[in-house]
Amino acid sequence: MDTWWRARPSGPPFGDWVTELVSAAFAGGADLGTPRFLLARTHDHWATGVACAAAELDASMSVDDRGRDLFAFVGWISAADGDPVVLPGLADWVAHRTNWAGATYTTWCRPDWEMHYADAAIVQPSVPEDPPWSTGIHPGSAGSAPLITDPARVALHPEADAARLWTAGVASTEPFVLVTGWPRADALDVDRLTHATVRGLSEPAVIVRRGTPSVIVSRPAPAPEPGDDIHPDPSVAVDPGRRRGFRELWTDVVMPPATQAELRALRDDVDRCLKENAELRARVDELTARLSDRQRGTEGGDAAHG
Repeated sequence: MDTWWRARPSGPPFGDWVTELVSAAFAGGADLGTPRFLLARTHDHWATGVACAAAELDASMSVDDRGRDLFAFVGWISAADGDPVVLPGLADWVAHRTNWAGATYTTWCRPDWEMHYADAAIVQPSVPEDPPWSTGIHPGSAGSAPLITDPARVALHPEADAARLWTAGVASTEPFVLVTGWPRADALDVDRLTHATVRGLSEPAVIVRRGTPSVIVSRPAPAPEPGDDIHPDPSVAVDPGRRRGFRELWTDVVMPPATQAELRALRDDVDRCLKENAELRARVDELTARLSDRQRGTEGGDAAHG
């Protein structure tokens, strides 16, 4: 299944870990008959979002030109330090996902819905905005013990434990990646998750990671270079002399439905590189043959002279 980004935050703080977080929940759009919800913390940021069928977000943009169902991830990222962050509770996410994520999905996808795939493949930089929830839980005030994270294992829990784990996640100060709502354990990307809930699981279990744990839970985001502006929209640039508004804490992350656009663009790039490589290889072969001829001629001349 092909996936492509419609919008993502830009600037030095947002590196590969954003892709890793979204992929941990979206998983290429697989097994999204029911939605999955993400709550995660890195050393410097909070992230939360929903992966679901596009039909839950905007029915008019829910199938491709062949009538196939589309799937999407919509979420938000906020700095973990500075002004207080408010995170939505899981029950509120479940109840309001269509309104919260639907409006953002429509905002970013509608303008490009009829575009040619080559134009729509360009990823747009999202800008800080107010999150759709007005109330929620302040990290550190959740009144719950934090999640316990084992870098070598993924903790699996029955779906009935989802709300408890979510609250524990909000209370956590160490990095973790929690995704709720998995239909089966073998669908998980264990290299990106630390905690997951699985429908049909009757008791907690663990999965040993296949390899080195992903850096998204163990590497701080790189510090901005002097002069870098992580707020691409001047209208929301932070004035160091005032308190940051809630609007400036959150940035959209949108992974829209699967298409052929990115794949085709990559194929074009590969074809071009292969052509250039073949031309260079032919030139190298030609020069190598000339060098061999000259070397043989030089050796023969020396022998005759001796």
